Amino acid sequence: MSSVRMCDRCGNIFSENSEDWSTFNGTIMRKDESGRRVNETVVQDACGNCTNGRNPVSPRLALPKGSVDPARVAELEDDLGMPRSGTGQG
Repeated sequence: MSSVRMCDRCGNIFSENSEDWSTFNGTIMRKDESGRRVNETVVQDACGNCTNGRNPVSPRLALPKGSVDPARVAELEDDLGMPRSGTGQG
């Protein structure tokens, strides 16, 4: 029986027997209970397509909720040729 993994980039489920998949360490910036910024080390997996650059990721405007009018965000995304984010807030 083979184990399965999920690509942390695109969300595809793949077998560990697949070719070209990868795993790597990364750092996420979070705030702890006291509000201090801390580095959290994570391990992420990528399917063969993402490892080889065949699953392009479209950029999104990441904005705090309520900071900008969603209609204005959609307008900016259109101006930049970006796919619509749906809510306009990431």
